[in-house]
Amino acid sequence: MLPRLVKKWKTLSNGRPFLLKGIQHPDDARKAMEAGCDGVVCSNHAGRQVDGAVGSLDMLPEVSHLTQIPVEVTKANERG
Repeated sequence: MLPRLVKKWKTLSNGRPFLLKGIQHPDDARKAMEAGCDGVVCSNHAGRQVDGAVGSLDMLPEVSHLTQIPVEVTKANERG
């Protein structure tokens, strides 16, 4: 499903990059890369409001180490 979505986005957007947000695990970043995503956004979608949630900044080294596509991070240093 994701490869078709990426292809459709590329067609509709005149080739703009497709980034997948919400990545918190290296395996998910790898799958995004294999599906044709141009990058990922390491984010827990404000999940830090729950004290037990993993922070985006904590996962960034693992996620970025195993991918060959750009990795961005959102609000990594904020706390709910």
